[in-house]
Amino acid sequence: MQNAFTPEQREKLEKMREQFPRRADAVVQYLAGQRDVDFNRIHMIGLGEQKPADTGRTREARARNRRVEVKIYSADEALASEASSC
Repeated sequence: MQNAFTPEQREKLEKMREQFPRRADAVVQYLAGQRDVDFNRIHMIGLGEQKPADTGRTREARARNRRVEVKIYSADEALASEASSC
């Protein structure tokens, strides 16, 4: 079975993909600006399509997948993560 989308569905999907960086950036800005979390301790990655929180096809399931999960690393974890990515 092929995953066929209408032009309207494709347009909506593209808009949602564009929203992720803005949504995640707003969280990072809040944490750094309002909660004094060092930018170097915050790691941002989009996993909605690869690791959905809910695999259902309902409106509620899709809403659960529009999320920002936050991980704040200790200084040691941040250094280890940076070293492994080089």
